[in-house]
Amino acid sequence: AAVIGITSAALLSWLSGIAVNVNKFHRFRLWLDDDKLSKRAGLLTISERSIPRRRIQAVILGSNPLMKRFDWWIARVQTIGHDISSQGHAVLAPFARWDEVGALRPHLTDAEIPESFQHVSSRRIGRLSIRYLLALAVAAGVLSTIWTRWWLVLLAGPVLILVAVLQWRAHGFAIGERGLAVRRGLVKKRIWILPYSKMQVFYTMQSIFQRRRDLNSVYVDTAGASGVSTATIYDIRSGDADAIISAVYNRFIDQSQRTPVPVSEQHRGPDTVPPESSSFSQGPADQEPSSQ
Repeated sequence: AAVIGITSAALLSWLSGIAVNVNKFHRFRLWLDDDKLSKRAGLLTISERSIPRRRIQAVILGSNPLMKRFDWWIARVQTIGHDISSQGHAVLAPFARWDEVGALRPHLTDAEIPESFQHVSSRRIGRLSIRYLLALAVAAGVLSTIWTRWWLVLLAGPVLILVAVLQWRAHGFAIGERGLAVRRGLVKKRIWILPYSKMQVFYTMQSIFQRRRDLNSVYVDTAGASGVSTATIYDIRSGDADAIISAVYNRFIDQSQRTPVPVSEQHRGPDTVPPESSSFSQGPADQEPSSQ
C-alpha cells in the first residue's frame, strides 16, 4: 500500500507539472524588437513581457535526462531592475534544441558557449564520497533500531561513490574571451554563462573541510543573481583558484576599458525601455547553440 501511495503521488506530481507547463508555455513566441526581447505565452492566462537586452546579466541553460533525450534545453536570462518585479530569472526558450540555443545566444550576450570545460580538482570525489558515506552510516544506524536487516543499506556504498565520481565529471568551468561559463549538475544540469562586463563580485571561500585538502570554492556574481542557485566553482586547488580569480578580474578590467557606453545609454533614464521597432521579428523556433 505504501509503494502504491508513493507511486501515485509521484505520478500525480509529474502530471501536474506537465499541466502547469502546458498552461504556462502554450503558443510560446519570442521576438526581437529593436533593443528588447519580447515574449508571449499562455493557455488559460496569456502573459506578455519585454526585457531590455541591456538588463540581461547572465544566461542560464538547463536540462534533465528526459529533456536530453529530445535535445531540449531551457534558456533563461538573469535580469536586473530597480524593483523585485523587474529582476530575477526569465524563461526565454522553454524547449529549445541546442542549435536553437546557439542561434539565440548572440541576441542575449556576447559571452561564448564553450565547446569543452575544465574539471575541478579530483579531490572533490573524495569529499563527496565521505559526505555520502557518512549520511549512509547515519541512516543505517537509525534503521538498526527498527529493522533486523539494516546492514543491507550499506550495500548502497559503492553506488554513492559512483555518484560522487559522476558529479565530479559533471562539474566544470571554462574561461573564455568574453565570459566565464560554469557547468554543474548530474540530474538537473545547469550551464551559467557570465559575461565579464556584467560581473560584480569575485572571491574565494574555503570551508574547514576544504582547508584540510587545500581546496577553495570560487564565487563569481552578477547583479540580480539568485542566492539559492549560483555559478559557483566548487573544490578548486588553492593555487588554481587564485589563478581563476586573477584571470577573470583581468578580463573584467579589459572588457570595462574596451566597452564604451553608447550615446543612447548616456541620456536614457535607468527605467526607460528602448522604443519599439518592427524592423526585426522572429519566433523562438526561428532563432538559435552547438552540442557539447
